Amino acid sequence: MNLPLFLNEVDVLASELSHEELSGFIHEMARTLPEGRREHFLSTLKSFGERGALQKQAKDDGYNALRADVEAIKKKLSEINDGERCLDSEYNIEWDEWYNDDVDEVLFMDHEGVLDDINEAMELIHRCVDMEVYQEGGELAEMLSVLEVEVNGDYNDFDGVPLYLHSLAEKRRLSCDFEKMARECLYLTYMGNELADRPDKIYRMMENFGCHDTSLEHILQTGNEELPQFDEFLARWIRYLGERKSRDAGRLLCEAQTMLQDEDAQIENARKYVANHPLLYKQLLEMKLDSGENEKMLAIGME
Repeated sequence: MNLPLFLNEVDVLASELSHEELSGFIHEMARTLPEGRREHFLSTLKSFGERGALQKQAKDDGYNALRADVEAIKKKLSEINDGERCLDSEYNIEWDEWYNDDVDEVLFMDHEGVLDDINEAMELIHRCVDMEVYQEGGELAEMLSVLEVEVNGDYNDFDGVPLYLHSLAEKRRLSCDFEKMARECLYLTYMGNELADRPDKIYRMMENFGCHDTSLEHILQTGNEELPQFDEFLARWIRYLGERKSRDAGRLLCEAQTMLQDEDAQIENARKYVANHPLLYKQLLEMKLDSGENEKMLAIGME
């Protein structure tokens, strides 16, 4: 069961319980928890109860300071993107002696603090999510997704193309968890943009960050609150992906189909986007394999 369906089922069942019944349920969960998970359960329960007060305090005390930090780091990222500050590079002349390898290795040096600023920006992304600073955080996320880092020295003979964040992550030049940061950027992009702009901005950011394993459910699980206008977004997201013929679009579209609770809409989407994504028919048949609707599924399969 995917996350939206699971949460909907939980909300329905929870709404039918009294305060005493919910308290009993929490007590029973706590009683059956393994010892190694008890501290995490208690800290989560405590932080959930304090969330409202903490969010208000964060907004009152830290919002302006965070905005100032974001604006300052955006100026530094602009300098990096414009090539005013670069990384340096040189061949590792000892590489062949160590490994007897014909492939050259390039060493990177950061004499101008480029990586320090990028790592600071990635940390600010986390703070923006935590403090719900969505507009400024979304702008910073977009800058990071297209950031180009120029490299002076021997790297120009070896490759010569600018380095993007996913390249720096592959070379282990970043101190933050890149995959987590990318998901937080996608969450900020959703929260910081209008409904009509979200599908294109999120898809382009996934491409720029090289998020070939990231899914919509990952974005749903990020941040302090559920995604607003999700049903409206899901319809737009499906339409956007259906019009694009790529492996990632097909993967994301198949995931989005499972989040629809309208079977007729699933069938209609399979028909509408069959030219770009014929696998939607296969997915639909697999989802209904044990439904007992053999005649209906046979008709769809023949179609």
